[in-house]
Amino acid sequence: MGYQGHLNVVARVVVAAALAAALLVGCGSDDGDEAVSAAGSTSSTVAAQPPTTDEAEDESSAAPPSTDIEPVEGESANSADLDLWSWVRHEGAEVGLPEDGQAIEVTSLTFGEGLFVMSGYRQRAGEADGFVESPVIWTSPDASSWSAVDMAAAEPGEGLYAAAYGSRGFVAVGEVGGDAIGGPPVGAGIVWTSADGLSWTRHTPGEWAAFVPRAVAPTNDGAYVAVGATGRFRASVWSSSDGTTWDEVAVFEDSGGITLEDVVAGPGGFVAVGRRGEGEGTQAVVAHSADGLSWVDVADDEVFPAPSSPLNVEVDSDGGFVATGSDLESESRAALWTSPDGVRWERWPFQATDSFAYVGDIATVPNGGVTLVSGALADADQPWVESGALWWIATVEGSPTPELLPVGSVSLGKGVWSVTISEERLMALGRDGEDPSVLSDLVVWTATSE
Repeated sequence: MGYQGHLNVVARVVVAAALAAALLVGCGSDDGDEAVSAAGSTSSTVAAQPPTTDEAEDESSAAPPSTDIEPVEGESANSADLDLWSWVRHEGAEVGLPEDGQAIEVTSLTFGEGLFVMSGYRQRAGEADGFVESPVIWTSPDASSWSAVDMAAAEPGEGLYAAAYGSRGFVAVGEVGGDAIGGPPVGAGIVWTSADGLSWTRHTPGEWAAFVPRAVAPTNDGAYVAVGATGRFRASVWSSSDGTTWDEVAVFEDSGGITLEDVVAGPGGFVAVGRRGEGEGTQAVVAHSADGLSWVDVADDEVFPAPSSPLNVEVDSDGGFVATGSDLESESRAALWTSPDGVRWERWPFQATDSFAYVGDIATVPNGGVTLVSGALADADQPWVESGALWWIATVEGSPTPELLPVGSVSLGKGVWSVTISEERLMALGRDGEDPSVLSDLVVWTATSE
């Protein structure tokens, strides 16, 4: 999912120096049941499966949610034999992406309608710390040649934070008037929609006049679900049948501040992840919903010890859920959490000897039984990113274990922050440069099975 990515909304493409600081902001969870309240009203779009965390009173009346991923036949990047994948590195400037990568933040990467779509925002001239100037979208049929989408309808100070592809097309969400990504949501939510990925229409939902979406996901019946926040203390879940008009279906409130960073739909319902509070007392929020209407925070303190922060969540190849994020109790400062149903979770530390592991996006290879995680490694004694990294989740003695993905002689630069998979290839996006403390030019990596 994009980037989803992740790292998360909170920008998934991050300044290396800020990564270490981000890990100090844990995300734990307490007994969050009382922090969730049903929104005052719902509509027929909610029945189309929006995200939230509570058990449905009548689950038999709700269509089962899913990620709507179909198995792919034949040889492709879906092959689970990772040693047979052929990797190519594409410099951004060589494939049509802006040469001044430092001015661009790519926050989401997705695939649909035969197109790879990346979205994000352009930084304000002269700024290097995320101040928003204008939204950007590029498309490519093969991830090796990119074209910019006309965004002339955008307003100044507008950026895109997440995107998703569903049966009704693409939906990209963001904020206008918020000034800086990852900061307190003070602007208004905006939506861009497209049936084919080429022609996009801008929408300003009246319902989102004070709400800023951080993540969006499709459901199996063509609906969409979004999570985000109104101010620092109120996070919420929204549902839409078409991506243009939205209904609030659940509310999370906490005086210490609360955010939801990512959301996904799977056979076991919906899961949204985020955090409440700040600093060493930060607690994880893992919200589950069977029907998208009623939500419960299921994050257990022992599984998500404070400060820990799940930033990305995805459906795995078995129909369960996998989440990644920061975890200061882990030697690598990162962790993996898995769940068969979105309710019961287990924690598995990343194995990164003498290194910090910074995790970005998650993607599952359809029909291949492989879940991939993007990110970077840094020296244990310094916060600076040393090299980009991709992991695949292997099963070792019955436990899910992140292992570095073989990419041959291809360099993964200074960070791989987004990853997605089409029927024929895997695509990853990141950055490279001599100075790891600044954002450098964009790099695209593609892989196909031999």
